[in-house]
Amino acid sequence: MQTLMWLEMLEQPAVLDRFVSRWDAVLEAVRSLVADDPPRAAVTLARGSSDNAATLARYLVERAVGCAVASGSPSLWTRYGQDGDYRGVLALGISQSGSTPELVAALGRLRGCGAATIAVTNEPTSPLADVAQLTISLDAGPEVAVPATKTVTAQLLAVVALAAALGHLDLPAASLAALPGAVAAVLADPAPATDLAARWRNARSLLVVARGPLIAAAQETALKVRETAGVLAVGTSTADLVHGPIAAVRPGDPVLLFDADPAIRADVTEVEQRLLAIGADVRRLPAATGIADVLLPIVETVRGQQLAHELAIARDRLPDTPTGLSKITLTA
Repeated sequence: MQTLMWLEMLEQPAVLDRFVSRWDAVLEAVRSLVADDPPRAAVTLARGSSDNAATLARYLVERAVGCAVASGSPSLWTRYGQDGDYRGVLALGISQSGSTPELVAALGRLRGCGAATIAVTNEPTSPLADVAQLTISLDAGPEVAVPATKTVTAQLLAVVALAAALGHLDLPAASLAALPGAVAAVLADPAPATDLAARWRNARSLLVVARGPLIAAAQETALKVRETAGVLAVGTSTADLVHGPIAAVRPGDPVLLFDADPAIRADVTEVEQRLLAIGADVRRLPAATGIADVLLPIVETVRGQQLAHELAIARDRLPDTPTGLSKITLTA
């Protein structure tokens, strides 16, 4: 079924290729912004899918730079009047539309308190871009379906670029160049997601498990499944799962694992054995190969989009317009 969501998913290789072509310019712009005052800490401001991209930013910026990265709470600035000295802090606002009032207000307040500010958005003339010192444009083109797809993977690549600009990432040029093709290969192979959607058609919940940077893909997959299929899905890390939530898993409960990154595979396998012992229905989708580990969350997110789309279709739901949701959510 060729929904708007599916058609926009198919645009992702081209969107990513355009970003790769601007890679050096993006890195130079970020480096110029912080050249006189390298960040000693960073804070992210985002909601929804953008916040899942912020999860990847937290892992990669902290890994590349060695500075603390925290998820900001916009209400501190919009409801509690937070103030202070934020010199030496990089504030990163991530929003597809760039129109969410609380993110605009929080980023503006942080800039006024001395933070260096960057907006990552698909709308370079948006209010968020207006309050930022630097805007990283996604250049993804119009996105009509309510579930964000091509803007999300572009956001993920943007935060990889941000981390690469600020510090050191093990990201060979050949691997970066191969990313659009790796995503195209996933999009050309929907059968695994279709089969899994048929298996879980009547599921009432879904647990999506990963660790490290792949948590971003797990969280985004869970969000897409909630939005499109109406299934109560949760994305979590192996470490968080075994600290209590695993007690709620019952025989037959569906669990999706992401373990493409060799650094976390042993952790995921260990938790898999515990889940299988409970009787959970533990599955994987085919993982990407041949690209750098920092890019794996992008490719795995596309696998998650496939599952969400096919699960919605299997449950006789239209993924383009989920009940009760709109394309832009204007929280203040």
